[in-house]
Amino acid sequence: MSLRARVALLVGLVVAVTTAVGSIGARVVAERELIGEVDEFLIERAQPLVERLGGDQIIDDRGPRGERPVYLGGPVAEFDSRVQIVLNDGTTIVLTGDDVIPLAEADPYNEARRHYVFEEFDLDGSPYRSINWGLPDGTQVAVARDVSEVRSSLTSIGRQLLALAVGVTGLASVAGWFLAGRTSRPIEELTAAADTVARTQDLAVPIGAGGGGEVGALAASFNTMLAGLRTSREQQHRLVLDAGHELRTPLTSLRASVELLDQPGLDPADRQQLGHRIRTEIDELTTLVNELVDLGTDAQIHEAPEPCDLCDLVDAVAAGARRRHGRSVVVSGLESVPLVGQPTMLRRALANLVANAEKFSPADSEIEILVGTDAEPGGPDHAFVTVRDRGPGFAPADLPHVFDRFYRAAEARSTSGSGLGLSIVRHIAEAHGGIAWAENRIDGAGAAVGIRIPLTPVVSAPIG
Repeated sequence: MSLRARVALLVGLVVAVTTAVGSIGARVVAERELIGEVDEFLIERAQPLVERLGGDQIIDDRGPRGERPVYLGGPVAEFDSRVQIVLNDGTTIVLTGDDVIPLAEADPYNEARRHYVFEEFDLDGSPYRSINWGLPDGTQVAVARDVSEVRSSLTSIGRQLLALAVGVTGLASVAGWFLAGRTSRPIEELTAAADTVARTQDLAVPIGAGGGGEVGALAASFNTMLAGLRTSREQQHRLVLDAGHELRTPLTSLRASVELLDQPGLDPADRQQLGHRIRTEIDELTTLVNELVDLGTDAQIHEAPEPCDLCDLVDAVAAGARRRHGRSVVVSGLESVPLVGQPTMLRRALANLVANAEKFSPADSEIEILVGTDAEPGGPDHAFVTVRDRGPGFAPADLPHVFDRFYRAAEARSTSGSGLGLSIVRHIAEAHGGIAWAENRIDGAGAAVGIRIPLTPVVSAPIG
């Protein structure tokens, strides 16, 4: 069932229930009013008789049929009702009408607070309502009135209310159908636009806002999602193009070296040198492929955050650098910085920072690593790691681009590397809710590159 049909059906049901309750209430009120008028009439007819019987007045014979029955002392009944008196010895005196009015099963004087009760019965095929009024000595006065007109009026009112309820429900359902059509039209347009995007894979076509309100907000969210997907696709496309360009260079060099190996009569020393060059190029190519995989997938970023100590990670990376290259790597600052993060990814970022410093520092120079914490006013506490080298530093034109993929400064193009190391550092820092930064040292003796991340876990963004 479509949304439009469901809304129309719901509106119809709500209106039907509402009108049904209202109609029943109106019917009950009308019946109460009409029956109340009948009861007042019966009380008015019975009360004079009760008052006179209470004065021990004697009832005269009825006389010839058609004469008006009287008490000694005045008229006792009208011909618009049936009246009878039942004495305490069981004698029934019918004052008007020819039939006996059924009496109450219980004694009205003792059972009813006002000494009278109302009852309904059928007489000669017509509905009647009566009042049975009890006196202290056991005498009962009964007055009955034909309520056929009242019942007919109530039946007519019920039919009119039913017709009104059906009509109102029908009109409400039709109105709900058209209203639901106006309401669901933007949703249908939004659905059609989303289907078009899914079918054509065209992420550049925005989805119509569809007006204001929730539908407009939903359309805006779709457009935001499409913009994110479009950006992601553009980044993937750029990554493929950049990767193809970067892979082409080492592959070309590797092919040239292999072709030289195939030349006959190659000197053994040259062959050994070519073999060393091929191994170096294979290592660089392997590093480039690994870094491309890290940027192109988010497999490692799904590592669950866990408590770790940033200083332990820094010490492990520094020890590895000393062991591999015999470099002097000095760690200073705090001795312990506990936080919650992804240890494997943080270790990779720290290793890339140290590798960058190694690449641009003289072999006999010292690499400094500073570990500490700071806090923003009203914000969470952060940990930071700064790696300082003694290299040439960054040219002013290169500083805004040092974390871009495959970006290599003019001075760095003669060195090995993929241009992805610092880009990976930035993505790992951002995935932890932090930042990566780079600057030249104040003393002009090299560069300082680092990361700053919150101590609490904010892992959200995928690498790549």
